[in-house]
Amino acid sequence: MGQTVNREEGLSEFLSDLRRRLMTPVDPLNLGLFRILFGLVLIGYFSFYRTPAILNLFYLSSDFHFSFPLRQWLHLPVPTAGMLLVIHRIMLAGAGLLVIGLFTRAAAAVLLFTSGYLFLLEKAVYAHHDYLILLFLLLFTVTGPGPFWAADRLLFRKGSAPVLPGWTLFLFRSQVVIVYFFSALNRINGEWLSGRVAQSLFTGAGDAFVFATVVIGLLADMCLAVMLTIRALRPLALIILIAFNIGIKYYLDMTILPFLMISTAALFVNPVWIRHLGGAKGGRAAYTPPAPAKDARVPGPAWAFFCVYLFLQVMIPLRHFLIPGPVQWNMLGERFSWRILSQVNVGHIDFFVTDIITGKTEEVPRLSGINPGSYLIMNHHPDMILEYANYIRERYTAKGIYAPLVSVNSFASTNGRPFSLFINPELNIAHAEIGPYYPILINPTGLNQPSTRIYPRSVGKFFAAPYQLAVIDEEELLPGDHPLVKEMEAMIDRLVDTEIISPYQVSNLIVETQQILYTEYGRFYTTHELLQGLLDKYGHLDTMPHIDEVTRKFIHSPSP
Repeated sequence: MGQTVNREEGLSEFLSDLRRRLMTPVDPLNLGLFRILFGLVLIGYFSFYRTPAILNLFYLSSDFHFSFPLRQWLHLPVPTAGMLLVIHRIMLAGAGLLVIGLFTRAAAAVLLFTSGYLFLLEKAVYAHHDYLILLFLLLFTVTGPGPFWAADRLLFRKGSAPVLPGWTLFLFRSQVVIVYFFSALNRINGEWLSGRVAQSLFTGAGDAFVFATVVIGLLADMCLAVMLTIRALRPLALIILIAFNIGIKYYLDMTILPFLMISTAALFVNPVWIRHLGGAKGGRAAYTPPAPAKDARVPGPAWAFFCVYLFLQVMIPLRHFLIPGPVQWNMLGERFSWRILSQVNVGHIDFFVTDIITGKTEEVPRLSGINPGSYLIMNHHPDMILEYANYIRERYTAKGIYAPLVSVNSFASTNGRPFSLFINPELNIAHAEIGPYYPILINPTGLNQPSTRIYPRSVGKFFAAPYQLAVIDEEELLPGDHPLVKEMEAMIDRLVDTEIISPYQVSNLIVETQQILYTEYGRFYTTHELLQGLLDKYGHLDTMPHIDEVTRKFIHSPSP
């Protein structure tokens, strides 16, 4: 009994001492600099990757949306085109206010609300960087963005010394370390270490490049997770952080994530360096933090938020260990877990509806109620497949079919393996849920297939080289009147109508067709005829709306 009491007293003293230490003021320069860089990243994101046209494609091109449970609970409506335009302008304005530091907490709260609203609306467009942006906005809203380099201080707190309690900066830094820690943890497995993931990411790459990707990807994440927590090693860690993310942007073009992670370097840089660059003299004398009040502790509500936030950020990425089967295959617990480039999953799925009265079965038209992008994501996510099956059931019930049965013909591939059966085709999944149905819903043997390259090593040339997606000229050409070609042309017409055509989108459609043909015919066919159809339609790919410089250079480059 005495030992138990001593342990409890020791834990209480430790937590009490921690609360006092976390109230120690720190230099507000780090958080102020990060606020500015973060705001600039958001401006770039909303200007190039979340334009009104792209938002319309995400949220208005589908009748059905794969939404998170919180959206259903809140009954959030689908926006109109006018609402999306207003939201876009509000987000741009909020990011600008963050940069100049005016009404910063209110700006962060508005950004959190608008970005969170769009995030909850469509599960198919989930991205790790969107989740991380929301977390940073939450921290800015709760903790405040700091008083340094902010117009707020000039207007409303003129003359007051900038004070930033240590717990606020600690939360931001911890979030960055958590991202790198779990990114490294998710690579410590046979899928990454064997090079299967790298081979799938960089189709046709040589063994040396694959080996370098495996080693650098794992070591960089591991080193950053450790070195950023050690003050003496931070200068080297910052060099690794910047170089690593520049490499990711160059080879994989992961939209805004590399820029976002580079901006987090501001949280760890020695503020003395920045003050010296700004002309301050005397080293640390340039900023003298005020002494904390005696026995000052983190306030109760702030302490509760601090503990709950860190607990959730540590536990949520681990939840997939509670789910039977490998997350690389079943994709359950993949979101919110910082599984960044830790697997490559593709799939193909067809839905069928059976009338239990007549016994008649019919295939559901592909892309019924959803856009091509949502289909590409859904076909290897079982939770989305079940959600879409319920949508199909409701649609066919409205057509007069009593209690329609919904089944699927579903195949998936993980990290370059041959396509395997994914969802049990014998089940009626119209009312299925992940929990009780899991053991019989998902084929558990998907990762037992031997790993082979999806594409031959002897590729003719790459289409949109940064995406490393091969167009194989040596294979038999797909007939121009093939239904899949016509379907692909229709998809691309829809993309062109949105005026945001890019090599990534065209390449995704090419890969989707190759996957379908592999599933149906057991071999790979080129989609060269599809590209030729685009040339016939537009005269030259240069004339397609908003084609980017990467594609233009590819078009004019000679074949290897």
